[in-house]
Amino acid sequence: KLSGFTRVHLAPGETKHLTFTLTRRDLSFVTAEGVHKAQAGSYTVSVGGSQPEPKSNGVQTTFQITGERTLPR
Repeated sequence: KLSGFTRVHLAPGETKHLTFTLTRRDLSFVTAEGVHKAQAGSYTVSVGGSQPEPKSNGVQTTFQITGERTLPR
């Protein structure tokens, strides 16, 4: 899911360092009962235009969540 959006314009050859934070809620899903849960598994974060299309020129990384947690409402 899209968890954040900021448009950054770069000149040809220009680079910028960006920082963003993903919260527990950003990394959770909602069960049929309406409960937010973070679940163990492998996840991918994609950054760049047209994500996560294979033809995009963005970058991505994969990370692991171990364990499961029910989040407060």
